[in-house]
Amino acid sequence: MFLNWFEPQLGSVLPEMLLLLGLALVIACIGFYRVVYFISIGYAFSIVAMAVFTPLRYFVNFSWASALQNIFLVLWGLRLGIYLVQREFRASYRA
Repeated sequence: MFLNWFEPQLGSVLPEMLLLLGLALVIACIGFYRVVYFISIGYAFSIVAMAVFTPLRYFVNFSWASALQNIFLVLWGLRLGIYLVQREFRASYRA
């Protein structure tokens, strides 16, 4: 009963969510190099990839508020990812 109420909404959203999940998994594959990269660098750049992909996919229905949110997501993901990559190359972190 409960799922039947959501079925019309889930039917159209589920393929898109799976597409974004697949994109995030591909980006997070950097974790096979070092396991900690799954939850650090992979996470940061997965957020960037999804925030870039979503406006390209839904450009027609995009509002200025959605565009602003995605710009902030890209900036935040890049800031986090760049920090994590820089930290990885510091000698003090490796020790």
